[in-house]
Amino acid sequence: MDCEDPPEMLLEFERRYEEGYDLVYGERIDREEIKPIKLLRKLFYHIVRRVADEDIILYMAEFSMFTEEVRDAMVQDKNSFPFIRSSIARVGFKRIGIPYKRHYRIAGETHYNLFGMVVFAVAGILSASTLPLRVPIYLLPFWLLVTALLGILFINTSNPWFMFADALLACSFVGGTIAFTALYVARTYKNGLGRPNYLIHRRYTHMQSE
Repeated sequence: MDCEDPPEMLLEFERRYEEGYDLVYGERIDREEIKPIKLLRKLFYHIVRRVADEDIILYMAEFSMFTEEVRDAMVQDKNSFPFIRSSIARVGFKRIGIPYKRHYRIAGETHYNLFGMVVFAVAGILSASTLPLRVPIYLLPFWLLVTALLGILFINTSNPWFMFADALLACSFVGGTIAFTALYVARTYKNGLGRPNYLIHRRYTHMQSE
């Protein structure tokens, strides 16, 4: 264990579980990180919460204790990229967060770099929100208006830059729409395959026999 999450909190988890909570999780109110990364991380989660189709749990750590019912409900979520903060919020159940500060790891090395954070952010938005699919619809009236204005300016002035700007705007709008649609179609395809995200190797896992 790298001790980023304090193991002594497990006693508090168990106490809350005995009080009747189905999910007890560590609520990371602070962490040992440089300020720019910390601010970007907080900004990301608040943005995702605002654009998400359903609620997400802010500052939730994977460091948690939950009942078998919560586990089974989350397993039913056939998502090729499970976003745990969204999945748990969606299934409901009685939950409580225990605030704590996450510390530096005392063992091992992380392989989670800035590129991995960006990939995680994009995948998290795709899992939690359909806003990128709806944005082109919201922008369509403005796009048509600007396109018409640029066309009128080109007709009146014969300035080729207005035509260039009109073509660039059209390519940007159509290209962005196709790109986001392709991402969601790819995600839908992967989810439709129904492949498991993880496999359990029984040789290295202690499974309770039934």
